[in-house]
Amino acid sequence: MMSNAVLARSRNALLSAAPHAVDPARKKVALAFAATADIAQWVFAPLFIEGALSPFEIALDAGVGLVLLLLLGFHWRLAFAIAVELVPGADMFPTWTALVATLPSAKALPTHRSASQK
Repeated sequence: MMSNAVLARSRNALLSAAPHAVDPARKKVALAFAATADIAQWVFAPLFIEGALSPFEIALDAGVGLVLLLLLGFHWRLAFAIAVELVPGADMFPTWTALVATLPSAKALPTHRSASQK
């Protein structure tokens, strides 16, 4: 049987998670991946300057979008980021990094000890 403290921590962890909150470890990996993709778009700008008309742009955005979808799950911000990435010139903004950075993280609430446990 599980102790009351374990049950309380589990309940607090579930209650503190926003409906679309992301695991902090997954968010760190996704942030590193997104930042790498945005930096690649800056470094190799001549390949990506055409926006949606560039096959390199389509390949990179499709790959990044798929990886972020698998890492973070579906969020409407992901659909918005994909739309922004298709606009010529707008892809110079770090859209993928901004997307991941603005997602809420799931954090457990601090457990409250009762007077008998102190």
